[in-house]
Amino acid sequence: MVYLARVLQRERGAFLSISAGQCDGEVTISAAPALPGRLIVEAAWYDPEDGAQAKAQVVDRFDAARTLAHLWAARLDAGAAPA
Repeated sequence: MVYLARVLQRERGAFLSISAGQCDGEVTISAAPALPGRLIVEAAWYDPEDGAQAKAQVVDRFDAARTLAHLWAARLDAGAAPA
């Protein structure tokens, strides 16, 4: 798993994408090009009152990125914005 995380941290573009239904959202994990060895978790969704929304957080480890991505996707799927 450590090897996989290191390889994925060097790749460009999202390598994990989760669709979240209720808010028409998507959560991705990708390498942070300007921050070697770090990952970016990004969420994008549509709020009927506020329009298109987005949130991002930089993390150090793949397991932390995966946990955060699943948490945000679950919130979006329940109709709530990522916290």
